[in-house]
Amino acid sequence: MKLVAGSDGLQEAALRADLAYPTLSGLGLEFTFSLEADTDRISGALWWDDGTTLWQAQVEYDLPNTQLEVYARFAGMTPFAPGVVLTQLDQPANTLKFVVDALTGRYVRCILNDVLYDLSAYEAWRVGSLARATMNAYVYHYGVAPKNPVAYIDNVIVTQNEP
Repeated sequence: MKLVAGSDGLQEAALRADLAYPTLSGLGLEFTFSLEADTDRISGALWWDDGTTLWQAQVEYDLPNTQLEVYARFAGMTPFAPGVVLTQLDQPANTLKFVVDALTGRYVRCILNDVLYDLSAYEAWRVGSLARATMNAYVYHYGVAPKNPVAYIDNVIVTQNEP
C-alpha cells in the first residue's frame, strides 16, 4: 500500500484496521515498509479498550533524528535506540515488529530488521474509558512540510498470544 503524507496540517497518512476485541495476552503489530528521504516519522500503534481503560502502544522510527521511540506512559514519545539508519526506497524494505502485554500494559520487545530491543522498562499509555471493548491497529506515515513523501507499507500483521 502506498501512503503519501499530506503537505499541510499534520503531514500524515494513516492505515487503520478496526478489529474485534482480542484475547488479552501478548499483542504484536508487524509491518514492512520503505520510505523516502522527506519522511519525518513512520510508526505502528495498537489501541485496545476493555470498556474501562483505553490503552495505546506505539513504536516509531524518527528519520531526521535516526532513532526509535516508544510511546510511554507519563513520558510521551521516548527514544530507546539512537543512531538507527534505515534503507530508503531504492533499497530493500525494512520490517518493524513490537509486542505489548495487554494484561499488564507493559511493552515486551521491538524487532527492527535483524535487531531485537528489550522494551520491558516501558509502560503503554492509558486513560479511563467507557467505550465498548475493541481494538485498532494503525500504521502512520508523517512527512516533512511542505513535501509529500511516499512510504510503501506491506505485510501488516496483528498477532495474539505472543510470548
